[in-house]
Amino acid sequence: MISAKEAIDIILSEVRPLGFEKLPLLSSIERVIAEDITATRANPPLDNSAMDGYAVNSSDTKGASEETPVILKVIADLPAGGILKDRVNDGETVRIMTGAPIPDGADAVVMVEYTERSETSNNKTDVKIFRESKPGDNIRRAGEDFKIGDVVIQRGKVIRAPEVAMMATLGISYITTYQKPSVAVLSTGDELVDIYELPTEGKIVNSNSYAIAAQIIGCGGQPVQLGIARDNKDDLEEKL
Repeated sequence: MISAKEAIDIILSEVRPLGFEKLPLLSSIERVIAEDITATRANPPLDNSAMDGYAVNSSDTKGASEETPVILKVIADLPAGGILKDRVNDGETVRIMTGAPIPDGADAVVMVEYTERSETSNNKTDVKIFRESKPGDNIRRAGEDFKIGDVVIQRGKVIRAPEVAMMATLGISYITTYQKPSVAVLSTGDELVDIYELPTEGKIVNSNSYAIAAQIIGCGGQPVQLGIARDNKDDLEEKL
C-alpha cells in the first residue's frame, strides 16, 4: 500500500498540459486562459466625470459656501458619450453627466447636490456653486484602470465574471483557453448497482461515481463514466 502523497506524485508526474481551444467569450467561463491579455486601449480613454454635476475651473469656486455661493454661467449640457469642443473659460461651467469627458478648461467637477441652477432674464442659465473645489475633484483620469500595454489577465487564470468583464471592455469576443481534461471514473465492487437499478438485498447504489463526476465538473474537467467493474480481473481489465 502506498500513501496518498505517493499516489498523487505518480499521477502528477504523468500529467501534461493539454492543447488549446478558441472559444466565444461567454463559453470560456470557468476555463483556464492560455494567453496573457494585454490592453490595446486605455480605460478610461479620456479624463471623465465621476459624478453628475458641473465641470468647473476650480479657481472659480474659491470661497464658495452655502452663505456665499459662487455664480457661474452654464455654457452647455454634456451627456455621457458626448464631446464638447468649446473651452470652459473663467466664470463659465458645463453641466456634465457621469462618464462624460472633461471639457478643456475644466479641472474639477462639483457634485450636483452642491449646486442650484436658475434661468436668467436674458434666456441664459446660471448655477450657484455652494462648495469650493480643488483640481481633480470627482474626475476619473485617463488610464486610471489600466493603460495600453498593461497585462490585465495572466495566462493560467480561471476565467470568471471579472475576467469576462475585462475582456469585454477590451472588445475581445474570442479567447484561447486550455482544453478541458477528460477524467475517467471507474467504480469497482460486486455489491454496486447503478442509480437506475433497484438495489436488491446486499446491494448498494453506486453514488460515489456521481459525486466524483460532479467534483470533476466543478474543477473544470469532463467526466467519463466507465461504469462498474465487478470484483474480478477480467472485468476490471475490460473496463480499463
